[in-house]
Amino acid sequence: MAGTVWIRNATVVTLDAARRVVDPGDVVIADGRIVAVGPSGTIRPTGPASAEVIEAKGRIVLPGMVNAHIHSYAGLLKGSVDRTCLDVFMLYVIAAASERRPRDAYLSAMIGCIEMLRTGTTGVLDHASNRPAHRPELLDAQFQAYADSGMRAALAPMFSDLPYLETVPLENGEMPEDLAKGLRGARADRANYFACMRHLLDTWHGRHGRLGVLLGVDGVQRCSDELLRETSAFAREHGLGLHSHMLETKTQMVMAGKRHRDGFTGYLAELGLLGDKSSLAHFIWASDRDIAIVREAGATAVHAPASNLFTGAGIAPVQKLRRAGIPVALASDGVNTCNMLMLEKARLAAMLARATEPDYEKWFDAGDALEMATVNGARAIGYGGALGRIEAGQIADLVLYDTRGLQLTPLIDPMRQLCFYETGGAVETVLVGGEIMVRDGRLTRIDETALLEEVKEAAQRLLRDNKGGIDLATQRIPHVHAMVQRVMAEPCGIHRFASEI
Repeated sequence: MAGTVWIRNATVVTLDAARRVVDPGDVVIADGRIVAVGPSGTIRPTGPASAEVIEAKGRIVLPGMVNAHIHSYAGLLKGSVDRTCLDVFMLYVIAAASERRPRDAYLSAMIGCIEMLRTGTTGVLDHASNRPAHRPELLDAQFQAYADSGMRAALAPMFSDLPYLETVPLENGEMPEDLAKGLRGARADRANYFACMRHLLDTWHGRHGRLGVLLGVDGVQRCSDELLRETSAFAREHGLGLHSHMLETKTQMVMAGKRHRDGFTGYLAELGLLGDKSSLAHFIWASDRDIAIVREAGATAVHAPASNLFTGAGIAPVQKLRRAGIPVALASDGVNTCNMLMLEKARLAAMLARATEPDYEKWFDAGDALEMATVNGARAIGYGGALGRIEAGQIADLVLYDTRGLQLTPLIDPMRQLCFYETGGAVETVLVGGEIMVRDGRLTRIDETALLEEVKEAAQRLLRDNKGGIDLATQRIPHVHAMVQRVMAEPCGIHRFASEI
């Protein structure tokens, strides 16, 4: 349980509305929340309870970052793909991420927790996938990993009911029938999905004050009209938000207008599925109309810059989103598309935006990028206004960085150096809800060595078990590749790629 903690003599990067840096500064925490922030020597704990004192001279204190879109299943698929676009990538994922045991689901989530906690991320939105179908024991295992790690987590079980061939713009004859037949079939069981959601609400939602549930449909192009209507009704009944992929690729964008006069965003808005509890991952191939709809709804966009580059999906129009007033959070996506270092994602987001805007006075700065990784990420997981800043009343998810390392020496501007230099390697102490989860660079709740050995064995076993499906996916790849190249060659009025010099 979190008690009273007194952080003393630190460089406190508050990320409050004035972007104050208090140096040297103290932070007092009680019962999981920040009760006071101020110059060193001006504040101290009150009341009879003894405080744990963290002497933090030479340390930066920053709000914990939030990774606002991951797929925990990918923890056992790290390094498994390269040089593949998303539509091809999905073939591999469908095959390689199937038929897992509950322990596999637990290990996949836990290895992500280790990486995130050790590098300064305290909260996460897991767009959790279990193939071929969700089962309560698999979802319980994923939630148990977050509970055991101590992270703050929102689980959005990812679900769609349309078979693969109905979700991509393949034309007749683009894939031989002997390969295509396995990608057709009956729609997935919607009743099972909502039964699993009810189980999670009864079992995990609100547990420990750190765990929550969101609806997590995969993407509009992968969902039937019936599923989306039932999702809307379920959201209204239980007061839940929605997390979904949105317009990640051009192949998705060309399908959007066929579904609704205002595309995928207009369809979700019409169903009541867009609002301040909603977040949309990627949002690359968004038109001006899509942006206006999301702005009016008050939803959050989630930018995954490294993943977008890895799969060649395109460069998200982050400058345009920010100018429209849409909150933009940051994410890594699954670790089969790069690491979970959120400071790297903040840096990459800032730099990519500069490649799309020639007027440097319009660029966003290091403080803006860090706010995307903290304040806006908190909004995406349901803690808007309560988490992400170091000020009285905020939840005490905090990270201490040791400034004696090379990247932070000499320390001239802590926000700039964290954003543009640091990787997460300087993380020394991590608190979630005022409880210490990393102390002196070591996890307090997890036997990291034993778990990583088990992860290695599980990953190799799953590759062996799924070899047949992976081999079949490999045979389908040339045909999906041809479809993607056809779509890429067609003009659409939106351009999201850098031109080769």
